[in-house]
Amino acid sequence: MVFTYNPEFCNAGNNAHTIDGQRICYLDQKQHKKSTYCKESPEIVNMFLEHYENVLPEDLIIFSDSGTCFMNKGADIINDAGLIHVKYPPCVHQYISPNDNKLHGVAKRAWRADTTDFSDDVDSTLKLMKLMDNVKQTSIRDDDFKNFMNGANAVMNHFYDECQNLYRRDVLNQKNDVPTELSLLENDLDGAYWNEK
Repeated sequence: MVFTYNPEFCNAGNNAHTIDGQRICYLDQKQHKKSTYCKESPEIVNMFLEHYENVLPEDLIIFSDSGTCFMNKGADIINDAGLIHVKYPPCVHQYISPNDNKLHGVAKRAWRADTTDFSDDVDSTLKLMKLMDNVKQTSIRDDDFKNFMNGANAVMNHFYDECQNLYRRDVLNQKNDVPTELSLLENDLDGAYWNEK
């Protein structure tokens, strides 16, 4: 799906890239008068979940970063939708792209190679969406994700136990009272923890 403030997308339902118009969400810019970038928000997450509610399996586990867009008034939007939500700690993102398993990279590489004019925001965006739809499953490398989940990546071993603890706590509802380096980072990002390093 694409979320945009660009009114030109309103007429993009019948497009050369055969993107379903229901996947194009124009948001009223009155609330965001000076915005050009449609940033993540609880509203967008809810729209996405509502759009795909009939195709998401009940046992689906959604992995995400710890962004505030997944929370609404202190409640986890994904959990409230009846789905399991596991949040990666911030440290993970500098090593791997666990949320898309290289899907964006494969599509963007083809998009940049095949697109010479990016001035048409509508056409270039819909073209990228079509390329993402066309990425073959065999092209999506999931080695990084498997290594991350199994602790096989040497760089990730430093954080692996903490990620497993988060999984046990958030998905399996197991209690974990062992303080880890990541929990110290969350509590003392600018404090004594870093002074000792």
